[in-house]
Amino acid sequence: LAGRQLGPFSDGEEITLWSCEAVVLERHGIVVPTKKPTISELRKLVLTEERSSRLVTLPENFYSSVMHETSNLKIGGDLEKADGLKAQTMTLLETRLPKLLRLALSPESLGEMPLEERFLVNRLVGVLESWNQGLNDLFEKIGEEAGKDEFGRSVRHVAGDEADIQKPAG
Repeated sequence: LAGRQLGPFSDGEEITLWSCEAVVLERHGIVVPTKKPTISELRKLVLTEERSSRLVTLPENFYSSVMHETSNLKIGGDLEKADGLKAQTMTLLETRLPKLLRLALSPESLGEMPLEERFLVNRLVGVLESWNQGLNDLFEKIGEEAGKDEFGRSVRHVAGDEADIQKPAG
């Protein structure tokens, strides 16, 4: 795998791999995942998430493992199970999204979460901070002259104090 040395491993040994490594090795029949996400497990997660006011802890590789399993099911022709995994994952995400948004509003309380969710929260924090700064800037400019040209000069500086700035050509 791109010059990375893995192993040697003995038969039955459990190892932790990056998801991209696991995908390649599984497709070649070299490794078998120890735990594959199932529709019933995802339903249980959805129920647990709905009942909790806080985010339920998910494995760091949760989304990639579900995507990987969904892909394997599609390749194997089991579209019904693949669609079921996707649907339950989307339901789980819809339940978690308001909680993730609350975390973006107070990011100092970030706990353990999958990388995809940490990325989302970090992006939301950036968007919220930018929006807040823009709003603050607007409040600071109340009462100031709004228009400026490309050189930062105000409309009054360019046009003068005349009320009619459309001067006849002359």
